Amino acid sequence: MSINYFLENLNYSMMNEDSSLERAIIERFQSKSICSVSGSGTRCLSLLNSSSNKLDILDVSSVQLRWAKLKAYTFKNLSYNEFMMFWGYTEISSADRKKLFEKSLKGIEPELKSTFDSENWGPPLFYGNWEKTYLKLNKLVQFFLGKKTISKISQIQSLEDQIKFTNKLYFRIRWFFILTIVGNKTLFNALLYKGHFIRKNIDKTYVKFYYDVFKKLFSQSTIKESFFLQLSFLGKLVSPELSIIEAQEDVFLSIKNSLMRKAPNYIQENILEYLRKGNEKYDFISMSDVPSYFSDDLGRSFLQEITQSVSSRGIIVVRYYLRIYRPQLEGFVDITDQFIDEINAEKVQMYEIKVYQKK
Repeated sequence: MSINYFLENLNYSMMNEDSSLERAIIERFQSKSICSVSGSGTRCLSLLNSSSNKLDILDVSSVQLRWAKLKAYTFKNLSYNEFMMFWGYTEISSADRKKLFEKSLKGIEPELKSTFDSENWGPPLFYGNWEKTYLKLNKLVQFFLGKKTISKISQIQSLEDQIKFTNKLYFRIRWFFILTIVGNKTLFNALLYKGHFIRKNIDKTYVKFYYDVFKKLFSQSTIKESFFLQLSFLGKLVSPELSIIEAQEDVFLSIKNSLMRKAPNYIQENILEYLRKGNEKYDFISMSDVPSYFSDDLGRSFLQEITQSVSSRGIIVVRYYLRIYRPQLEGFVDITDQFIDEINAEKVQMYEIKVYQKK
């Protein structure tokens, strides 16, 4: 399958990373100029706060950039309650969503309206291939765990009770069996990556990796506090204001106010190629998991190749997924240990997250 599959399709419509971590780092360092991979728009727009005065959003996919523009447009033109209804965080009929679109969002690109038409104006949070894949995987989870177990785990109120429940032998056996079915390269390639799934260099099997991730998630936050656990077990969002950064009203207002001051720049380009040019200097760069796709040589050298685009004391955040590199740190220092609490609170836990600072 050609890489064009990723360029021509909407791969992310909600979020597959918890950018609360990046937002916390930006707030601590009061970063003003920010560069970020687009994704669905959530991961980059949630980096905006009162201190930021520049956001450059990059993606190789025009589709993802268009989606990010739509997300920014809704932040600017909708109230918090309208925003929550439009995206599908709270209940609204398809007819009412279309009316809201026609009333407040008429200025967006026509291609987006055709996307909504093709999805029958259902919740836009679930239009992306990644989100649709997890809804498909959730059907397998619900089938093999059973309605009774799903009901029990969804009603757990305390973290202590959740840990006890997920440590029970019958749950662990069923959960391990499910992961042997869904947690493998072949299935992910078939459903989502179309042959471009990351070539792992970690020494764990896929099943062991995912089993360990979920074990940590079970001990980190209850389902009602984790959008990723909600998708995995319930196939829907039940408490977005507790589990998704942009669904928190104070964050929504902060992003809205920032967008009122200055619009982001949208750049269709590979973030590495763009940063290599050194045309801009940034206080903060969010590379997502892009380095996981690098060759071995590039995985070791990429920090040196983008150093001209990083301001003095500037920060780079990298999320390694299944493929981890230890880059050459000349001119940089690894400050990951300063953010251990924030990293441990991240709500997906699929990534080894590293934070680098330029000297």
